[in-house]
Amino acid sequence: MVNLFLRWPGAKERAFTLSYDDGVIQDVRLTEMMKERGLKGTLNIPSSYLGDEHVHHVSYGVLRDMISKGVIEVAGHGETHPFYAKMDTPQVLKDLLNDRAALERETGGLVRGFALPNGSYNADTIECLRLAGFVYSRTTKSTKAFSLPENFLEWHPTCHQLDPALDSLCDEFFDPNGRYGASQLKYSTARLFYVWGHAYEMDRAENWSWEKLDALFDKVAGRDDVWYATNMEIYDYVRAFRSLIQSADGSFIYNPGTLEVFAQAYFPGQSGVHLFSVKPGETLRFADLK
Repeated sequence: MVNLFLRWPGAKERAFTLSYDDGVIQDVRLTEMMKERGLKGTLNIPSSYLGDEHVHHVSYGVLRDMISKGVIEVAGHGETHPFYAKMDTPQVLKDLLNDRAALERETGGLVRGFALPNGSYNADTIECLRLAGFVYSRTTKSTKAFSLPENFLEWHPTCHQLDPALDSLCDEFFDPNGRYGASQLKYSTARLFYVWGHAYEMDRAENWSWEKLDALFDKVAGRDDVWYATNMEIYDYVRAFRSLIQSADGSFIYNPGTLEVFAQAYFPGQSGVHLFSVKPGETLRFADLK
């Protein structure tokens, strides 16, 4: 038998992603800062807010220009940015579908991700998201941890950018001798540091600032041991890992997907772990690793 532990592309043990809400004009500066440092993330857009008449939000033309920089993806955030937990189910589904359709029409790409506006949702909301074709939705509930969700339609981030614990979490995430150091990662799933917020918060000096964001980005960027990815790239990769098929006796594994997957194999009762990758359509026999 074999236990499998996820590793990010290139066998990396850590990943970092960002998520910013509302499609505000400050997202333009944010995107430029991300591109300068090689960071990636997701902009969550309430589709009815965008347009030239909305002075605090970007136009669709500006949004398309930001997408072209290659560091952000677009996710839904509700057509009207409502409180879903206070709405009837048909209204929720209509708002979700209208948002997705508008964003796909204006950007020319699929929109499969979502961030729950106002953090408001219930079990019916999750089902509506699934029916509307969304595969993940980010909540506003911080885990203060670096784990992956069991259900991506209820994806809790590590923390908000205004969280007082942000700096200590950053230090913990990268500490080679800490709780998530190399020896601890040996027998556990690779870690994800997920920070979310609103770009307009940087203009409110009493809470945050562009200088503080600069410092955070400088701290996390440019590391060879970190995979920088959008929310959807994280989802697609984890799904590919979870879709690997093991034989009944655990002697070999098959990758039915379209992504190369990296992982570590641990054989209970034996010492050591074995790093491997399995390409799309490939069958790998674990005896070859030992």
